[in-house]
Amino acid sequence: MDETFFRTSERRGSLLDGFRGSLVHDHLNWYFKIGEVRHPLCNAHHLLELQALAELDGEAWASPM
Repeated sequence: MDETFFRTSERRGSLLDGFRGSLVHDHLNWYFKIGEVRHPLCNAHHLLELQALAELDGEAWASPM
């Protein structure tokens, strides 16, 4: 079953408590503190980072990737 989770609330607790499986996310360090899960990283975020490297930093190697 796929689930989407957008944020936590201190008042309501975390929906991730007890979560097991794959947690697809960006590179935010907070997510890596969640144990007992696999951490595949989001390819959309990879593409955005490569685009920023090419356009903003002028890194020529990033465009072909």
